[in-house]
Amino acid sequence: MKTDLRIIKSKEAIENAFLSLVEVNGYKAVSLTDIAKKARVNRNTIYLHYGSKEGIVEQIIVDAITPVLKDFDGTAFAKARNNRRKIEQMYEAIFNMFSDKIELYRVLLTDEQLLGFLMNELKKLRKNLLKVFKPTVKNELGVDFLLNGAFAILSNYTVYARGTAEESIKVLTDFTMLNLRKLI
Repeated sequence: MKTDLRIIKSKEAIENAFLSLVEVNGYKAVSLTDIAKKARVNRNTIYLHYGSKEGIVEQIIVDAITPVLKDFDGTAFAKARNNRRKIEQMYEAIFNMFSDKIELYRVLLTDEQLLGFLMNELKKLRKNLLKVFKPTVKNELGVDFLLNGAFAILSNYTVYARGTAEESIKVLTDFTMLNLRKLI
């Protein structure tokens, strides 16, 4: 079944309005009325598609993170621990997705409330990665170390625009190669 074009356009308008308002005013200061006005939709349309302001955030994050999580397959990652090029390719795919929506990620990473929603998604990634490794304290700490390091490098690139994607991928790959071998 195909989605009505009007629904797609309404959702895009709502999400774009939400992000631009959050970027200017911060998450707490944005109301559904503000979003509806900027998106030129009725507030009931927002309730229909998202239920609440939190629903908008969750949908935006799921849409932004799902492709990243899909390419960050824990099993493939664990198997690639001695294959630098495979790890590099995984990070390249992730960086390409980040680059395509860099403004979105910048907003998500700079607003404190939105960052909380994003951290919940990272917890899911952590949980999926831990399914791949033997359940030891060392592996849990190793996965946390890898995720936090990757998050820091991606944040540095996205929020502060430091370095190029190629430099960030190299640092992230070096960091991973050094630490991933210690897991399992």
